[in-house]
Amino acid sequence: MNDELYHYGVKGMKWGVRRYQNKDGTLTAAGKRRARKQEARDVRRQRKSDYRNRKLLSDSELDSKINRLKKEKQFKELSEEDLKPGRAAAKKFIKSTGGKVLGSAAVGALAYAGHTFVSGKVDLETLANYMFPNPHKKK
Repeated sequence: MNDELYHYGVKGMKWGVRRYQNKDGTLTAAGKRRARKQEARDVRRQRKSDYRNRKLLSDSELDSKINRLKKEKQFKELSEEDLKPGRAAAKKFIKSTGGKVLGSAAVGALAYAGHTFVSGKVDLETLANYMFPNPHKKK
């Protein structure tokens, strides 16, 4: 029988250094991220389990879970409205200007296609100038 112990550890890890916990027992930034991810996994796992076993739940348990999920959804929607007005402004900006940019790029690409058809040579710099002309460039 072989009485050797093999332990390779974690690559780059220093002996006696903890990744997720400080010496006083508090969590490091990495430990806090890890705990949040684990908590989210646990919540998902619990919800999946509840869904699989929904026939075993009583009506009152089912009602309480449904109410909780509805309230969480409603809270999320209300929070996003209040806390992220910039997102709505950005979407509006992209919607209004995105079409203009894509339209001008498409027109430039078509013009360049006509240019290459006539001249018979392909040049990426010319293509870029056709698609995105610089209005401030001196001629």
